[in-house]
Amino acid sequence: MKSSFARRPALLRPLLRQAMETWSLESPAFLLYGLFMLLAGLTVGQLPLVGLVLTLAVEGPLAGGLILATRSVLLHERPTREDFLGGFQGVRRAFGLATLALIVPLLGVSSWLLVSGAAPWLTARGWAQAIPLLAVPGVLLVLAASLFYAVAAQVLLLEGRDPLRSLGASARLVRRRPLAVALLLLMLALLQVLLALPTLRSLLTQQEPGWVQWVPYLLGMGLLGPFQGILGTLLYFRLRDEGGSTLAEG
Repeated sequence: MKSSFARRPALLRPLLRQAMETWSLESPAFLLYGLFMLLAGLTVGQLPLVGLVLTLAVEGPLAGGLILATRSVLLHERPTREDFLGGFQGVRRAFGLATLALIVPLLGVSSWLLVSGAAPWLTARGWAQAIPLLAVPGVLLVLAASLFYAVAAQVLLLEGRDPLRSLGASARLVRRRPLAVALLLLMLALLQVLLALPTLRSLLTQQEPGWVQWVPYLLGMGLLGPFQGILGTLLYFRLRDEGGSTLAEG
């Protein structure tokens, strides 16, 4: 007898196919917005000291625009400017999305501080070999957060929940398909690495990246950013539908 897990319908292939179809319906708007997201992030990131934090904080509401635009396409409506800028509609919404965008990086920073703070103490006592072990819980924590909080922004925007409840709801949704969601996130991470390879190669060899390296990277990230937003939103609806909810309830 097959288990209930084995009887579940395929998730990844239909999801990727639907994401491509959704992209193709409004490809100019999604591409332009993806480039806008990338340039906005690069501009904010130039600010001293707080540049990285502000970049992550701004990316949250910017990604929210992709969620709302994707919902409009799924409802057979053209995404509007209000959709794309909807992540900034209201201080509470923008703050919530920014908070979610910062959570996983903050976990990574916390694990790094744990290791760097303990390193002198351990080294002085001859326990230097234990230092790498401290990083393991931090890495596992970041990976778990990336997985189980994968659709937290969608929950916040489409269900009107606060950040903490959005995190809990996202974890409950992802528990239905943890392996499929993990494979999806891994695929997207590998795509980002492949796009960045020419630029990283130039930086590692201490060469200034030329336009030959930057243009493909910028265009690729301009395409990948919206595609990630579309895919994450479709994933949210698919996981929610498997639990008995419908798009109309959103």
